[in-house]
Amino acid sequence: TLFRSLLKQAQASGMKLARSIIPGLRIMGSFQCCYLNDAKDGSKGYKYPDTPLLDARVRKALNKAVNKDELNKAFFGGKGMPMYLNSFLPTREGWNPDWEKRYAEEYGYDTNAAKALLAQAGYTADKPLKTTVLVTPVPGVAAGPDIEEAIAGYWRAIGVNVELQPADNAEISAKNKAFTYSNHLWVRGTGANQWTGTTVYNSAQYGTGGNGVNNADFEKVVSELTVTYDEKKREELWRKAGDIMFNTHMTLSLFWLPAEAVVNPTIVGDWKFPGTLTGTWTHVQNIKAAR
Repeated sequence: TLFRSLLKQAQASGMKLARSIIPGLRIMGSFQCCYLNDAKDGSKGYKYPDTPLLDARVRKALNKAVNKDELNKAFFGGKGMPMYLNSFLPTREGWNPDWEKRYAEEYGYDTNAAKALLAQAGYTADKPLKTTVLVTPVPGVAAGPDIEEAIAGYWRAIGVNVELQPADNAEISAKNKAFTYSNHLWVRGTGANQWTGTTVYNSAQYGTGGNGVNNADFEKVVSELTVTYDEKKREELWRKAGDIMFNTHMTLSLFWLPAEAVVNPTIVGDWKFPGTLTGTWTHVQNIKAAR
């Protein structure tokens, strides 16, 4: 993957961009914190009951503290599409148009609202919220570590005490499987279908190890989805699952991104590919030679 500055250099030298048909890539933040002891029995509580990230007001505040428009312009040239909800798009099952209408209120940049939410949760200048951002390469996103540090900067601006913790992805994966992280943000760059993208990051039943914010009501809906084949019922269940995710701020919502490839126009005339289905840059059989 190329940094945006190198992408501009490539274009200035005469190279062209081939862009995926759909925005299959995504970048989002996974709150590594809130793991149910028993996915099928919420009354058994969480592995880390004292983590501040267990409070949905805190997660909402951390979302509203991040200036996503600024990040989009600085690191993606404004090409990022708002991620109203992780793994959901208008073309996928269960889409709720109210999420887009309510996005500014629930996830939009507002430092005063973020500070007020933290104060409601008990975190003030005298008792600041403390958390950790993992600094690690993000697959498919060249500027991943810079974005992670920028997020930490936004959070510090509302009074959060943020520790930056360098780590490689192998280390993170091992610790994640062992449920080591209790109050951390892990920025992810990936593409997946709706089921995989939803359950891997938030389901205690179908994820591997510590997999973001778990929710007992969400787990019940996911269980129903696994045995439901009726399309109308599935639509209702997906929307119910999405509403829970949206209303409880289960992830740090960032962007959907197009997959782009730099091509030499004297060699490649056209290349249409969907973007992140079985891989990122796929369907090479669709490449047409320049004439």
